[in-house]
Amino acid sequence: MEYFRVLRTEIVEAQKLRVQVGLAKIVFLGTLLGFFLKQAKGDPAILICPFVALMFDCMVYGLSFNIRDVGDYIGDHIEQEMRSDPAGRDVAFWQTYRRCRERGFRDWGRIMFRVGSYGLSLLAASVSFFQVMQPKLLVSTWWLVVLVVIAGSGWGMLIRLEFFRRPPMRNRPVRGIRFVLISRESAEQDAECIGEDNKLGRKDNNGRKVCARSLRRAGPDHEHAIEEPHWRPPAVLLTGENGFQVATFSEFSTQDRHRHDKGTEIYTVLKGKLEIYIDDKGPYVLGAGDEIIILPGTVHQIVQQRHDSRSRGEEFTLLARVHSFPCGGDKDKFVQLARNGDWLQWSCLSVEERSRAYRIPEIQSLNS
Repeated sequence: MEYFRVLRTEIVEAQKLRVQVGLAKIVFLGTLLGFFLKQAKGDPAILICPFVALMFDCMVYGLSFNIRDVGDYIGDHIEQEMRSDPAGRDVAFWQTYRRCRERGFRDWGRIMFRVGSYGLSLLAASVSFFQVMQPKLLVSTWWLVVLVVIAGSGWGMLIRLEFFRRPPMRNRPVRGIRFVLISRESAEQDAECIGEDNKLGRKDNNGRKVCARSLRRAGPDHEHAIEEPHWRPPAVLLTGENGFQVATFSEFSTQDRHRHDKGTEIYTVLKGKLEIYIDDKGPYVLGAGDEIIILPGTVHQIVQQRHDSRSRGEEFTLLARVHSFPCGGDKDKFVQLARNGDWLQWSCLSVEERSRAYRIPEIQSLNS
């Protein structure tokens, strides 16, 4: 919790500093332009003004990036852990709330700040270049072209980073890990091999992750980063933001009726038979060796075949593996709370709302 406070304080301080930098830009650049236009008119040194403006714009962008970066970390990691606390189940956490506002929402104050800042820079550049060109050219054409290209490239890059989508973070492989071998024996034994609970045998489990975007470090389903190529649960290979995910399901695993807007999923049956609904039709039955590819936008739900708990050492009747790429996590999972209700982003729902996600009514499964 103390770490959360420190990060939130860092965001607030960066927001204050960003405003101060914006005000300093107005005062300093206005004073500089006023000096050259009144006291040193015709001096080619006025060309320093566009680059002073560019420097301030870079400072503002750096602060904005830091604010977004820290906010994303809080939303993706700290607030997700805080959700697991009973006291935070019905709390609308700030970063999650910001992401879940209506798509039509616009922060006009921030937009006008950006437009005003870049507008002032454009004004400073226009006045400066006009002054060295009229009534006669005060610098060589070659130097003028070079300066225009440098300033234009700098602002072009800033505007692209500021207003367009940031590129996804590259996956960072674990040092020394060049491959991951997942044996069926390891999947069946799960964490029993290290004396811990077998998650796949637990009633209503949501599968055992092998590769994932992030780790769950607390609670009974704690995970740790993989340290050797031969996979043993609860180790997980981290694939980073927008990376892929691999998980194993059993007959005890459950799943909400849901869809993904961006992710594609491949279900491969290793053992037994898997039943799955696709767009509310089915269930389709897959045997060992069969695969099904779920494309983005397709509604699907696997059938939970057993609702009791597995006895220690009991063999599984179903083992299936699902590969998701790219995996958007809770931000790319959408459910309905009623059969014909609105599609809601999973990350925006409280624990109580998640428990009410609509599921296709139970059927008489193959193993019942």
